[in-house]
Amino acid sequence: MNKHKILVIAGTRPEIIKLAPVIKAFQKQAHHFQTYFCLTGQHKDIVYPLLNLFDLTPDFDLEVMREEQSLSQLTARLLTSLEKVFNKVKPDTVIVQGDTTTAYVGALAAFYQKIPIAHVEAGLRTHQRYSPFPEEMNRAMIAKLATYHFAPTEVALQNLRQEGIPPHSILKSGNTTIDSLFWMLKNLDTSSPRIQAIQKELTKTSYSKLVLATIHRRENQGSNLQKICAAFQQITREYPIKLILPIHPNPKVKHYIIDTLGGNPNIMLLPAQSYDTFVWLMSKADLIITDSGGIQEEAPSLGKPVMVLRSATERQEGLLSQCCQLAEINQQSIVDMAIQQLYHLEAMPKAHLYGDGKAAERIVNYLKDHSRSMVNALFTTT
Repeated sequence: MNKHKILVIAGTRPEIIKLAPVIKAFQKQAHHFQTYFCLTGQHKDIVYPLLNLFDLTPDFDLEVMREEQSLSQLTARLLTSLEKVFNKVKPDTVIVQGDTTTAYVGALAAFYQKIPIAHVEAGLRTHQRYSPFPEEMNRAMIAKLATYHFAPTEVALQNLRQEGIPPHSILKSGNTTIDSLFWMLKNLDTSSPRIQAIQKELTKTSYSKLVLATIHRRENQGSNLQKICAAFQQITREYPIKLILPIHPNPKVKHYIIDTLGGNPNIMLLPAQSYDTFVWLMSKADLIITDSGGIQEEAPSLGKPVMVLRSATERQEGLLSQCCQLAEINQQSIVDMAIQQLYHLEAMPKAHLYGDGKAAERIVNYLKDHSRSMVNALFTTT
């Protein structure tokens, strides 16, 4: 029997985290699938430690990033580079994840060659065209191109149905980020030098609450970043709070944060952290303040409240369960909400809103059950 050729495409740190369990699950079914992994290089240095952590070796590394590259230039470079990979592998199915430029262009390139597309983490929507930008339109366009849609939650599944996606092509799988989170919690080595160094640094000042923060999105650059940093300064100067901020390598974010917050003894600035260290940081925090999507999914499973530094979120489950709250990007509003969360609300129980750690297994079994003939039938009816 000819093996079904799977090409998994990833380029950013979140994609590696969320697709690692999928790649591993396919590799366990080596008698049925031949699995190829293409790394686009949309994120560069911060993805390579993840590859080592998850013991992944790309079959292709496109290294598409260039300094000061525009979205249009990135899109064009991805499209031509992926075409060469498709011509070499001739995959039966292409798998993309989420809403990155890598995911959208990967789906578009596959569509141009009439290769079936499986979309992991399908159906997330803010229903606001430019929030987040360009991710909201990326995932909406992938939905129009994809053959299979792996929705992480019931909300995501209903979004797809409302857009006219055929129900037989949708599977509510759970979110694969929870697969990786559970795996990491089981394999976390708290004696690692990185974790030990942070623990040592934390003992140098006294504090009553520990806050973990991340900032990286385009909409939070410029004036929003100024307001956020001013709020962090106020919080740590007026209250016995220690704030840990791993800095995203984007120069537009990195330099301003270092210049603005670098002298505050109650703020610990760190370089971008390895996944294992970051999971440990999340587990220790009393509150997480972030504009990340993945952290909104992981934190509830750790019992950690989240302040979301965005005007809208596609992770509605967190809002509905009150595990997450949207924070107005205003200095005093951020301060007031943080203090309310830290000192006036009861501890949040763990809430597994996004899955049980078996999403990758469901995805692989679903694709195993769908033959090439069924894929061809889908193309003639959609």
